[in-house]
Amino acid sequence: MGKVIITLRIFPEDINIDFNSILEEAKIIIKEFGGNYLKHEFVPIAFGLKTLDIKFTYPDKEFNEEKFIEKIKNIKGVSDASIQNITLSSF
Repeated sequence: MGKVIITLRIFPEDINIDFNSILEEAKIIIKEFGGNYLKHEFVPIAFGLKTLDIKFTYPDKEFNEEKFIEKIKNIKGVSDASIQNITLSSF
């Protein structure tokens, strides 16, 4: 079975949010759903606001995106979250 690489984008509630705690909780949720964390980056949006983009691998099988996003949105300090990209993995 192959794998896909999923890019998750997390929007914080405000510019002074602690991204470290959000990242650690998101990693736990990713693992709970069967994914493996790869890397993250901060993407500037506007006026000091930035998003947290997390890339992770997931087996090429059905993914319950709605349930996953709902769990991510329940992390303290998260305003919104969405899947930005899904691509086939070459490894």
